[in-house]
Amino acid sequence: MQRVHGANTSGHPVLQQYVPVRRLALKSFGRSLRVAAFATAPAPAPSGSALTNSGAIIDWHEQKLKHVVDSGDFNRAAVDVVFKEAFKMEKVERNTKESKVLSGYIMSTLFYEPSTRTRLSFESAMSRLGGTVLSTESAGEYSSAAKGETLEDTVRTVEGYADCIVIRHFQEGSAKRAAAVASVPILNAGDGPGQHPTQALLDLYTIRREIGRLDSIKTRIQKERFRDMDEYAAARGKYIIDEDLMRILKREARVMHPLPRVDEITTDVDSDPRAAYFRQARNGLYVRMALLKLCLADGYTP
Repeated sequence: MQRVHGANTSGHPVLQQYVPVRRLALKSFGRSLRVAAFATAPAPAPSGSALTNSGAIIDWHEQKLKHVVDSGDFNRAAVDVVFKEAFKMEKVERNTKESKVLSGYIMSTLFYEPSTRTRLSFESAMSRLGGTVLSTESAGEYSSAAKGETLEDTVRTVEGYADCIVIRHFQEGSAKRAAAVASVPILNAGDGPGQHPTQALLDLYTIRREIGRLDSIKTRIQKERFRDMDEYAAARGKYIIDEDLMRILKREARVMHPLPRVDEITTDVDSDPRAAYFRQARNGLYVRMALLKLCLADGYTP
Protein backbone atom coordinates (compact mmCIF):
# COMPACT_ATOMS: atom_id res chain seq x y z
CA MET A 1 0.00 0.00 0.00
CA GLN A 2 1.15 3.51 -0.81
CA ARG A 3 -0.26 6.63 0.75
CA VAL A 4 0.24 10.10 -0.61
CA HIS A 5 -0.61 13.05 1.59
CA GLY A 6 -0.92 16.67 0.56
CA ALA A 7 -0.07 16.18 -3.09
CA ASN A 8 0.94 19.45 -4.78
CA THR A 9 -0.39 19.67 -8.29
CA SER A 10 1.23 22.75 -9.80
CA GLY A 11 3.81 21.07 -12.04
CA HIS A 12 4.03 19.28 -15.38
CA PRO A 13 3.05 16.78 -16.62
CA VAL A 14 -0.23 17.65 -15.00
CA LEU A 15 -1.91 14.25 -14.95
CA GLN A 16 0.96 12.68 -13.05
CA GLN A 17 1.50 15.48 -10.54
CA TYR A 18 -2.04 16.35 -9.45
CA VAL A 19 -2.45 12.88 -7.97
CA PRO A 20 -0.94 9.56 -9.04
CA VAL A 21 -3.86 8.66 -11.25
CA ARG A 22 -2.21 6.35 -13.76
CA ARG A 23 -3.82 2.93 -13.78
CA LEU A 24 -2.31 0.19 -11.67
CA ALA A 25 -4.00 -2.97 -12.86
CA LEU A 26 -4.61 -6.23 -11.13
CA LYS A 27 -2.79 -8.18 -13.78
CA SER A 28 -4.79 -11.35 -13.27
CA PHE A 29 -8.14 -9.57 -13.31
CA GLY A 30 -7.59 -6.66 -15.70
CA ARG A 31 -9.00 -4.16 -13.22
CA SER A 32 -7.81 -1.41 -10.92
CA LEU A 33 -7.85 -1.26 -7.16
CA ARG A 34 -7.91 2.32 -6.09
CA VAL A 35 -9.94 3.89 -3.31
CA ALA A 36 -9.37 7.58 -2.78
CA ALA A 37 -10.71 9.79 -0.02
CA PHE A 38 -10.28 13.46 -0.86
CA ALA A 39 -10.26 15.71 2.16
CA THR A 40 -9.96 19.41 1.51
CA ALA A 41 -11.49 22.72 2.42
CA PRO A 42 -14.92 22.94 0.82
CA ALA A 43 -15.23 24.88 -2.39
CA PRO A 44 -18.22 25.49 -4.62
CA ALA A 45 -18.58 23.19 -7.60
CA PRO A 46 -17.30 24.95 -10.71
CA SER A 47 -19.86 26.76 -12.78
CA GLY A 48 -20.03 26.54 -16.53
CA SER A 49 -18.19 29.82 -16.86
CA ALA A 50 -15.45 28.60 -14.52
CA LEU A 51 -14.85 25.59 -16.71
CA THR A 52 -15.20 27.37 -20.04
CA ASN A 53 -13.56 30.72 -19.35
CA SER A 54 -10.44 29.90 -17.35
CA GLY A 55 -8.10 31.58 -19.83
CA ALA A 56 -6.59 28.36 -21.21
CA ILE A 57 -5.74 27.95 -24.88
CA ILE A 58 -8.98 26.99 -26.60
CA ASP A 59 -7.60 25.60 -29.83
CA TRP A 60 -6.90 21.86 -29.61
CA HIS A 61 -4.43 22.28 -32.48
CA GLU A 62 -2.18 24.27 -30.17
CA GLN A 63 -1.73 21.19 -28.01
CA LYS A 64 -0.30 19.21 -30.94
CA LEU A 65 -1.89 16.00 -29.69
CA LYS A 66 -3.00 13.55 -32.35
CA HIS A 67 -3.27 10.53 -30.05
CA VAL A 68 -4.47 9.99 -26.48
CA VAL A 69 -1.86 7.47 -25.39
CA ASP A 70 0.11 8.73 -22.39
CA SER A 71 -1.09 10.87 -19.49
CA GLY A 72 2.29 12.59 -19.49
CA ASP A 73 1.45 14.19 -22.85
CA PHE A 74 -1.17 16.40 -21.22
CA ASN A 75 0.02 19.68 -19.74
CA ARG A 76 -2.24 22.07 -17.82
CA ALA A 77 -3.48 23.81 -20.96
CA ALA A 78 -4.40 20.50 -22.61
CA VAL A 79 -6.27 19.35 -19.51
CA ASP A 80 -8.19 22.63 -19.43
CA VAL A 81 -9.18 22.24 -23.08
CA VAL A 82 -10.50 18.73 -22.41
CA PHE A 83 -12.40 19.86 -19.31
CA LYS A 84 -14.04 22.76 -21.14
CA GLU A 85 -15.19 20.43 -23.88
CA ALA A 86 -16.35 17.78 -21.37
CA PHE A 87 -18.52 20.34 -19.60
CA LYS A 88 -20.14 21.18 -22.94
CA MET A 89 -20.73 17.47 -23.50
CA GLU A 90 -22.80 17.33 -20.32
CA LYS A 91 -25.32 19.60 -22.06
CA VAL A 92 -25.61 17.74 -25.38
CA GLU A 93 -29.20 16.75 -26.13
CA ARG A 94 -30.62 14.38 -28.72
CA ASN A 95 -31.40 15.67 -32.20
CA THR A 96 -29.40 18.85 -31.81
CA LYS A 97 -26.56 20.17 -33.92
CA GLU A 98 -24.14 19.26 -31.13
CA SER A 99 -25.34 15.65 -31.12
CA LYS A 100 -24.36 15.26 -34.79
CA VAL A 101 -20.86 16.72 -34.66
CA LEU A 102 -19.27 13.32 -35.43
CA SER A 103 -21.81 12.25 -38.02
CA GLY A 104 -19.98 10.38 -40.78
CA TYR A 105 -17.06 9.39 -38.54
CA ILE A 106 -16.36 5.77 -37.59
CA MET A 107 -14.68 4.61 -34.38
CA SER A 108 -13.25 1.11 -34.05
CA THR A 109 -12.69 -0.53 -30.68
CA LEU A 110 -10.00 -3.19 -30.26
CA PHE A 111 -10.26 -4.70 -26.79
CA TYR A 112 -7.83 -7.50 -25.98
CA GLU A 113 -9.00 -7.81 -22.38
CA PRO A 114 -12.39 -7.57 -20.63
CA SER A 115 -13.98 -4.19 -20.09
CA THR A 116 -17.46 -2.91 -19.35
CA ARG A 117 -17.36 0.77 -18.35
CA THR A 118 -14.52 1.83 -20.62
CA ARG A 119 -15.75 0.08 -23.76
CA LEU A 120 -19.41 0.98 -23.32
CA SER A 121 -18.68 4.59 -22.39
CA PHE A 122 -16.50 5.03 -25.49
CA GLU A 123 -19.19 3.46 -27.67
CA SER A 124 -21.91 5.54 -26.04
CA ALA A 125 -19.79 8.67 -26.42
CA MET A 126 -19.37 8.09 -30.14
CA SER A 127 -23.05 7.30 -30.64
CA ARG A 128 -24.22 10.35 -28.68
CA LEU A 129 -22.22 12.56 -31.04
CA GLY A 130 -23.70 10.97 -34.15
CA GLY A 131 -20.79 8.67 -35.03
CA THR A 132 -20.70 4.97 -35.89
CA VAL A 133 -18.99 2.19 -33.92
CA LEU A 134 -17.20 -0.92 -35.18
CA SER A 135 -16.73 -3.02 -32.07
CA THR A 136 -14.81 -6.12 -31.15
CA GLU A 137 -14.46 -7.64 -27.70
CA SER A 138 -11.85 -10.24 -26.79
CA ALA A 139 -9.88 -9.23 -29.85
CA GLY A 140 -7.02 -11.48 -28.89
CA GLU A 141 -9.29 -14.51 -29.10
CA TYR A 142 -11.64 -13.63 -31.95
CA SER A 143 -9.51 -11.43 -34.21
CA SER A 144 -6.59 -12.25 -36.49
CA ALA A 145 -4.35 -11.98 -33.43
CA ALA A 146 -5.41 -15.54 -32.69
CA LYS A 147 -3.79 -16.46 -36.01
CA GLY A 148 -0.55 -14.74 -35.07
CA GLU A 149 -1.12 -11.28 -36.56
CA THR A 150 0.92 -8.57 -34.85
CA LEU A 151 -0.70 -5.60 -33.16
CA GLU A 152 0.95 -3.30 -35.69
CA ASP A 153 -0.52 -5.18 -38.64
CA THR A 154 -3.96 -5.20 -37.02
CA VAL A 155 -3.82 -1.44 -36.55
CA ARG A 156 -2.65 -0.85 -40.13
CA THR A 157 -5.59 -2.93 -41.34
CA VAL A 158 -8.30 -1.50 -39.09
CA GLU A 159 -7.33 2.10 -39.79
CA GLY A 160 -8.58 1.48 -43.32
CA TYR A 161 -12.07 0.96 -41.89
CA ALA A 162 -12.24 3.65 -39.20
CA ASP A 163 -11.36 7.25 -38.43
CA CYS A 164 -9.98 6.45 -34.97
CA ILE A 165 -9.12 3.35 -32.97
CA VAL A 166 -9.75 2.81 -29.26
CA ILE A 167 -7.46 0.08 -27.99
CA ARG A 168 -7.27 -1.84 -24.72
CA HIS A 169 -4.45 -4.31 -24.38
CA PHE A 170 -2.88 -6.41 -21.65
CA GLN A 171 0.69 -5.45 -22.56
CA GLU A 172 2.21 -2.24 -21.26
CA GLY A 173 3.27 0.06 -24.08
CA SER A 174 0.89 -1.46 -26.63
CA ALA A 175 -0.92 1.82 -27.29
CA LYS A 176 2.37 3.55 -28.09
CA ARG A 177 3.20 0.75 -30.50
CA ALA A 178 -0.16 1.25 -32.17
CA ALA A 179 0.26 5.02 -32.37
CA ALA A 180 3.70 4.62 -33.93
CA VAL A 181 2.22 2.99 -37.05
CA ALA A 182 -1.26 4.52 -37.16
CA SER A 183 -2.39 7.26 -39.53
CA VAL A 184 -5.59 7.78 -37.48
CA PRO A 185 -5.89 8.83 -33.82
CA ILE A 186 -5.25 6.09 -31.26
CA LEU A 187 -7.03 6.38 -27.91
CA ASN A 188 -5.53 4.25 -25.16
CA ALA A 189 -8.26 2.52 -23.13
CA GLY A 190 -5.70 0.88 -20.84
CA ASP A 191 -2.53 -1.07 -21.53
CA GLY A 192 -2.09 -3.57 -18.74
CA PRO A 193 -0.15 -2.12 -15.79
CA GLY A 194 0.85 0.91 -17.88
CA GLN A 195 -1.23 3.89 -18.93
CA HIS A 196 -4.95 4.60 -18.81
CA PRO A 197 -5.08 8.30 -19.74
CA THR A 198 -8.83 8.60 -20.19
CA GLN A 199 -9.35 7.18 -16.70
CA ALA A 200 -6.82 9.69 -15.40
CA LEU A 201 -8.64 12.53 -17.10
CA LEU A 202 -12.06 11.49 -15.84
CA ASP A 203 -10.66 11.13 -12.33
CA LEU A 204 -9.35 14.69 -12.48
CA TYR A 205 -12.55 15.97 -14.05
CA THR A 206 -14.52 14.38 -11.21
CA ILE A 207 -12.30 16.01 -8.60
CA ARG A 208 -12.76 19.35 -10.36
CA ARG A 209 -16.54 18.95 -10.47
CA GLU A 210 -16.81 17.62 -6.91
CA ILE A 211 -14.28 19.81 -5.09
CA GLY A 212 -14.20 22.86 -7.33
CA ARG A 213 -10.47 22.91 -7.99
CA LEU A 214 -7.42 20.72 -8.57
CA ASP A 215 -4.66 22.66 -6.86
CA SER A 216 -3.67 21.93 -3.25
CA ILE A 217 -5.84 18.85 -2.92
CA LYS A 218 -4.99 16.59 0.00
CA THR A 219 -5.36 12.96 -0.85
CA ARG A 220 -4.99 9.52 0.54
CA ILE A 221 -4.70 6.97 -2.21
CA GLN A 222 -4.21 3.28 -1.65
CA LYS A 223 -2.81 1.26 -4.53
CA GLU A 224 -2.01 -2.39 -4.99
CA ARG A 225 -0.54 -4.25 -7.92
CA PHE A 226 -1.15 -7.95 -7.96
CA ARG A 227 0.78 -10.40 -10.12
CA ASP A 228 -1.11 -13.54 -9.23
CA MET A 229 -4.22 -14.85 -7.54
CA ASP A 230 -2.42 -15.63 -4.29
CA GLU A 231 -1.33 -12.01 -3.87
CA TYR A 232 -4.86 -10.82 -4.54
CA ALA A 233 -6.30 -13.30 -2.05
CA ALA A 234 -3.82 -12.16 0.62
CA ALA A 235 -4.77 -8.49 0.20
CA ARG A 236 -8.48 -8.87 -0.45
CA GLY A 237 -10.67 -7.46 2.27
CA LYS A 238 -7.96 -5.46 4.00
CA TYR A 239 -8.90 -2.10 2.51
CA ILE A 240 -12.62 -1.53 2.86
CA ILE A 241 -14.63 1.67 3.04
CA ASP A 242 -17.85 1.11 4.95
CA GLU A 243 -20.47 3.09 6.82
CA ASP A 244 -18.36 3.18 9.99
CA LEU A 245 -15.43 4.73 8.15
CA MET A 246 -17.70 7.27 6.47
CA ARG A 247 -18.80 8.51 9.88
CA ILE A 248 -15.29 9.76 10.63
CA LEU A 249 -14.62 11.29 7.22
CA LYS A 250 -15.00 15.02 6.86
CA ARG A 251 -18.16 16.40 5.34
CA GLU A 252 -16.24 17.75 2.35
CA ALA A 253 -14.48 14.42 1.66
CA ARG A 254 -15.22 12.46 -1.50
CA VAL A 255 -14.82 8.73 -2.10
CA MET A 256 -13.82 7.76 -5.63
CA HIS A 257 -13.19 4.38 -7.20
CA PRO A 258 -12.70 3.28 -10.84
CA LEU A 259 -15.01 0.28 -10.34
CA PRO A 260 -15.80 -2.55 -10.14
CA ARG A 261 -15.56 -2.19 -6.39
CA VAL A 262 -15.96 -5.93 -5.61
CA ASP A 263 -15.78 -5.85 -1.78
CA GLU A 264 -13.68 -2.67 -1.39
CA ILE A 265 -16.68 -0.38 -0.74
CA THR A 266 -19.79 -1.68 1.00
CA THR A 267 -23.19 -0.94 -0.53
CA ASP A 268 -24.34 1.02 2.54
CA VAL A 269 -21.94 3.77 1.45
CA ASP A 270 -23.80 4.30 -1.84
CA SER A 271 -26.45 6.59 -0.36
CA ASP A 272 -23.85 8.90 1.20
CA PRO A 273 -23.57 12.11 -0.87
CA ARG A 274 -19.79 11.91 -0.50
CA ALA A 275 -19.75 8.66 -2.50
CA ALA A 276 -18.74 9.95 -5.92
CA TYR A 277 -17.86 6.75 -7.77
CA PHE A 278 -21.03 6.45 -9.87
CA ARG A 279 -20.85 10.14 -10.75
CA GLN A 280 -17.20 9.47 -11.58
CA ALA A 281 -18.22 6.68 -13.98
CA ARG A 282 -20.73 8.95 -15.72
CA ASN A 283 -18.09 11.66 -16.05
CA GLY A 284 -16.13 9.15 -18.10
CA LEU A 285 -18.80 9.46 -20.77
CA TYR A 286 -18.41 13.24 -20.99
CA VAL A 287 -14.61 13.13 -21.00
CA ARG A 288 -14.55 10.52 -23.75
CA MET A 289 -17.13 12.45 -25.79
CA ALA A 290 -14.83 15.46 -25.48
CA LEU A 291 -11.73 13.53 -26.53
CA LEU A 292 -13.43 11.97 -29.54
CA LYS A 293 -14.71 15.34 -30.68
CA LEU A 294 -11.31 16.96 -30.19
CA CYS A 295 -9.40 14.16 -31.91
CA LEU A 296 -11.75 13.90 -34.88
CA ALA A 297 -13.68 17.10 -35.53
CA ASP A 298 -10.89 19.33 -34.18
CA GLY A 299 -8.02 16.94 -34.86
CA TYR A 300 -4.39 17.99 -35.08
CA THR A 301 -2.45 16.97 -38.17
CA PRO A 302 1.34 17.10 -37.68
